[in-house]
Amino acid sequence: MELLIFIVTLLGALFLINLILLITAFIVKKAAFGKRSDKNPLLKYFTAEDFGLTAQQVELAKTRKRTIRAVIYAKDAVTPKTQLIIFCHGMGPGHVAYTTEIAYFCN
Repeated sequence: MELLIFIVTLLGALFLINLILLITAFIVKKAAFGKRSDKNPLLKYFTAEDFGLTAQQVELAKTRKRTIRAVIYAKDAVTPKTQLIIFCHGMGPGHVAYTTEIAYFCN
C-alpha cells in the first residue's frame, strides 16, 4: 500500500513538473518569437541597396484575415525570368535576415 502511494505521488509530481515546464516554454516562445525583430534599432540588417539590388514588394493573395506578401529581388530590372529561388522564412525579421544570401544568388 505504501508503495502504491509513493508511485502515485511520484507520478503526480512528474505531471506537475511537466505542466509547469510546458507553460513556461509556451510563455518564453510567445515572448521571444511572437514579434518581428526587423524594426529593432539594436540590430543591423543589410538592405537590397547595400548589394545593388532592387526590391519590389508584391501581394500574392489576399483573404479577409491574411495577406500573403512577397519581395522580388533582382540585380537588374525585373523581367520574366526562367530561374526562381523561393526563400520561405519562419519567425523573426523576415526576408531582411536573408539579404546576404539573396545577394549571393542574384549575382
